[in-house]
Amino acid sequence: MTYIQKEDEARIVKNSHLPTIKRIPDKLWDEIRKVLPKEKPLKTVGRPIVKYRLVLDGVLYVLRTRCQWKKMLPSEYGSSSTCHQRFQEWNILGVFKKTC
Repeated sequence: MTYIQKEDEARIVKNSHLPTIKRIPDKLWDEIRKVLPKEKPLKTVGRPIVKYRLVLDGVLYVLRTRCQWKKMLPSEYGSSSTCHQRFQEWNILGVFKKTC
């Protein structure tokens, strides 16, 4: 393989795009859910509960698009501050390392 062929192949791989995942597939969620802390009950007093699955979808959106937490997170994922806070908590708990 020549140098030019290698460059062309690298360019093709670099420009290949994976399909956008707007929501975590059920099978993957079932595995991730096992390593997350227990969710608060729905009828808890205080701020409204945001389901972990929705929060994780928002976290993955930010990581995938590289947008800023506060400015670009679509409202369909809940509060950007909630998503960011959960991301930080889960990172400290090692959730993402446990899923690998």
